[in-house]
Amino acid sequence: MRRTMCLPVILALLTACVGCDNNEEAFSDPAFKACVVKELESLSQIYEKEYRIENEKDLEIITLLACGGGGVVSIKGAEKLVNVQTLGLNQNQIKSVEPLRQLKKLEILHLEVNKIKDIEPLSETTALKTLLLNDNYITNVLPLKEVSSLKTLYISDNCINDSSQFDVLRNANPDLDIIGDGAQDLSRCQ
Repeated sequence: MRRTMCLPVILALLTACVGCDNNEEAFSDPAFKACVVKELESLSQIYEKEYRIENEKDLEIITLLACGGGGVVSIKGAEKLVNVQTLGLNQNQIKSVEPLRQLKKLEILHLEVNKIKDIEPLSETTALKTLLLNDNYITNVLPLKEVSSLKTLYISDNCINDSSQFDVLRNANPDLDIIGDGAQDLSRCQ
C-alpha cells in the first residue's frame, strides 16, 4: 500500500519541473531576484501572458531592467538576461560585474555608486554605448579600450591615479566622450 501511495507523489514531483530551468536558484541575491520578478510581473500584465523567473525562455522578454537603490549585492543570474539592452544597477553594493560579460545586446549600463574595482568583464559587452561608473573603486579603465561601440563613459570619483589611461582609451576609440577624467580624490581608496 505504501509503494502505491508514494508513486503518485514521485510522478508529480518529476513532472512538476518539466520545462523548468530552475533559474530561481540562479538569482541568488534576494534583492536582484525580486527586481527581476517584479519586471516579469509587469511584462506579464502588459502582454497578458505569464512570465516566470523559473523559465529561462521567459527571461528573454526583458530588454530593460531597473534595479537601482535596491540593496543588490550580487548580480549572479544577470547572464541569463540575454536580450537586456538597458540595465540600471546604480546605488547598490555590487562588487563583481562578471555576470555581465555575456550580455551582447547591452547598450546602456548604470553602475554608479557601487563597490566595483574590476571592470575587465565589461570588455566583452560589445554593444555597450553608455556606461556610468561614477563613485566606485576602479583603478584601471583600460579593459574598456576593447569596447569600440562605447560612446559615453562617466568615470568620476573612482581610484584612478594614472590619468594616462584616458589617453589610451581616446586613442583606441576617438569617438568616446569621457566625463569625469579629471583629478580623482584618492583619499577613500587607501
